[in-house]
Amino acid sequence: MADKPFKIDGKVMSYIATILFICVIAIYVVFLMPTHSEMGNEGNVTTEVKGEAPIAVINVSGGIKISGTENMLLVRSGESITFDASNSYDPDGEIVEYEWSFGDESTESGKTVSHTFYLDQESFSEYGSVTYSVVLRVYDNSLPYGRMGDDLLFVTVVPSKLYFDKGMPKIDAPVEYKENVKLPIFGSGTVELIYNLSNPFYMPSSSCNIALHIEKPRLSIITKISIAYYDTDGNEITLAEIPGSKLFGFWKEKMITASGVIQDTGGGIAGFKIRINGLSVRGISLIY
Repeated sequence: MADKPFKIDGKVMSYIATILFICVIAIYVVFLMPTHSEMGNEGNVTTEVKGEAPIAVINVSGGIKISGTENMLLVRSGESITFDASNSYDPDGEIVEYEWSFGDESTESGKTVSHTFYLDQESFSEYGSVTYSVVLRVYDNSLPYGRMGDDLLFVTVVPSKLYFDKGMPKIDAPVEYKENVKLPIFGSGTVELIYNLSNPFYMPSSSCNIALHIEKPRLSIITKISIAYYDTDGNEITLAEIPGSKLFGFWKEKMITASGVIQDTGGGIAGFKIRINGLSVRGISLIY
């Protein structure tokens, strides 16, 4: 009879993915002022600005548009996005000024600009991802004051890499250490490593690359490695399986890679698992 799996928390998976999250929805309120009033020596003077307001339109190059939405974009931390306002127009005049606000205290001016978004460890630990409100504001040549129009885009920033360290996913590379996992000496056994997310997140279908750095005694045998994730409902989905043909041999240290697809289950991802099948006299070490 096969030995039952036993669970230990561990670390060691470099998870490189186009991971996609939808997190915070913000609301940006714009007040359009069609007239300008000022106090003079002889009472109130109202100046009328004639003409129609310009129409601001944001186009982007880079990131991933969320299906079924018009103004939501997902980008990886450190990814540069090009924002283009060329499709903006004024029905009865000309746009003379383009202003951009990226929601992270950064601003730019011009018809076409680029901006790089980042996700830090603190925000990832607390929220899983962070969402910025990108605002394009355009002004036309109406006299005496230019009319204004704006457009809004929500940009959600997600990790470009995940390191599984001491049972917790991190976006910063941890200090290297080894974690020893023991397989039975005889027969075929299984070790299961569990990495729980403190904040489960929703993720549309996306591809990912996985790297496992393994150190073992030369006579130890690994017959299979499985990587899976589970949702908030407890459903487990296999992400990748590394067969024994890739693991066989009297090697001592090896970097093993695999690729997989995270499927949109609608249940939110709550964590990941690594299962190692095989036998070992002294145990196997996993290095992040």
